[in-house]
Amino acid sequence: KYEEESWQRQQDLLLAAEEERKRMIELEDQKLSDQRSRLAAMKRETRMKELKALDDTRKRYLEQQQNIREAEIKRMDKEIQRKILLRDRETHEAIEDVELRTLELQAQ
Repeated sequence: KYEEESWQRQQDLLLAAEEERKRMIELEDQKLSDQRSRLAAMKRETRMKELKALDDTRKRYLEQQQNIREAEIKRMDKEIQRKILLRDRETHEAIEDVELRTLELQAQ
């Protein structure tokens, strides 16, 4: 009878230890699941930051390209104005030259 009671106590202890281990496994599984969720959230957040950084870089590049084009257009406008002024001056000089020669011919 003593052996049976000893055996039963041993079985109870083993059962309690098994139940405790099952509870610990469940707890560790939950911790692992929580950690995976946090890591996934961190990865998503990092990816969003990367995408935002890429988008910001793209926007800066496009703005820079626009500024370069605007500067080139301004340079071309100045070139056009310079050529118009040069043409006007050459036309005016040619007209003055023709008028002067006409006067010289009339004076002869």
